[in-house]
Amino acid sequence: GLTYGFADQIDYWIEKVRLSDGKYLRHVMDAATNETHETWHDLLQRVEVVQRKDAEPLNVLVLSTDKGFLEARDPEALVAGKGALGDEEYGYFLVRRNSISDDSVMRTISSLSSLHDVHP
Repeated sequence: GLTYGFADQIDYWIEKVRLSDGKYLRHVMDAATNETHETWHDLLQRVEVVQRKDAEPLNVLVLSTDKGFLEARDPEALVAGKGALGDEEYGYFLVRRNSISDDSVMRTISSLSSLHDVHP
């Protein structure tokens, strides 16, 4: 299908995250048994430096999964290892990715150009 570009530039997921050891959950299907099991993966971490006019630069820790970066209402709590639900072992976080920054735009353009080949 085709989706209007502007309306579909940001994708959201809810991720289960354990901040105590910096992991996020995936359910993986075993092809041999058709059973799913849980696997925990390391969060990706990077520090972004925000240059500010008339102020010292601000270092911001960005935590992300393979789908996008974690959003937190209170980034300090995130850094301190507190989940979205308080001091729980894990929390659920909104994860966001700007789709225009990956290859989805090129795939859409490629799909559109292939329509010309099928229906001249």
